[in-house]
Amino acid sequence: MIVALTPNPAVDVTARLGQVRVGETHRLSDLTTRAGGKGVNTAAVATAMGRDAIAVLHVGSESRATVEHDLGRRGIRATLIDSLVPTRRSLAVVDDDGEATVFNEEGADPGADVWDEVVAAASRSCSRAQDVLVVSGSLPPGAPPGIVNRLARAGAGTVVLDTRGEDLIAALGESGAALPRLVAKPNLAEARETLSAAGVAAGSQDALWCACSLLDLGAWCAVVSDGPRGLVLATRDEGGSPFALSARLREPVTGNPTGAGDALTAALAAHLGQAGTSPEPQLWEEAARVGVAWSAAAVIQPVAGEVDPADVEHLLPAVVVETG
Repeated sequence: MIVALTPNPAVDVTARLGQVRVGETHRLSDLTTRAGGKGVNTAAVATAMGRDAIAVLHVGSESRATVEHDLGRRGIRATLIDSLVPTRRSLAVVDDDGEATVFNEEGADPGADVWDEVVAAASRSCSRAQDVLVVSGSLPPGAPPGIVNRLARAGAGTVVLDTRGEDLIAALGESGAALPRLVAKPNLAEARETLSAAGVAAGSQDALWCACSLLDLGAWCAVVSDGPRGLVLATRDEGGSPFALSARLREPVTGNPTGAGDALTAALAAHLGQAGTSPEPQLWEEAARVGVAWSAAAVIQPVAGEVDPADVEHLLPAVVVETG
């Protein structure tokens, strides 16, 4: 089971626009409205992969019907927690060059009672060692300190944190007995931000350096994505020795990159759910290969959270994996 938590869910609106001109009036086309947030996108892609997945999120009363209808239409299992605060909105405008300009509302803290229910829902869903709990996305302003750790501890098996900054640092500090299989999956900018917050001079360091540094801070595995340049994965073998690999497409694809990182997260979660406590190097290589293919296939789609498995099959042979 892949349980995907969204601490700061949204109602996503995606639209097309020929060209963005600052200060001018625009007419949008091809509008779509759907349940959103990184965890929801992760659950959607995992479902498309044929995996047993469920999204857990809190939702305001004014958006519940929209969210329920969209999740049902897409065949995504979900546990919805009622919240008294409105669900934030997100607008992604994709131009003819495939560039996405995104406007996100901040959201609001749903309150202690809602967080308790979210943690309880995650605990009910994660009961086996092979379950994977994904905590994905930002926290709403005003969220209580330590809530990411509470959410992460609800998982029985592997915990994948697609977060950043102090929330990720705190979880890395608890890795070991409390969070024995913690996977950190920021993008490069988020990794640098996290390391800087931890007092590590990340500066303009590359993805490999950042992944290894996150490993040193306590991650069981660290995956740092770097857009069209692919990803770097760092972990340790059974003897404790670190090793790293990189994966990328020979030729990057163009389109809407908004949900690419969520597709990568889903692919990693799907593979880690099948692994033991110390996966063999070839499993890590396959996870990275599949992750890049699903991530690139998500870019081809016009809206986040959608992937065509046929695109994945077409892209897999074009993924280059290098070790060392």
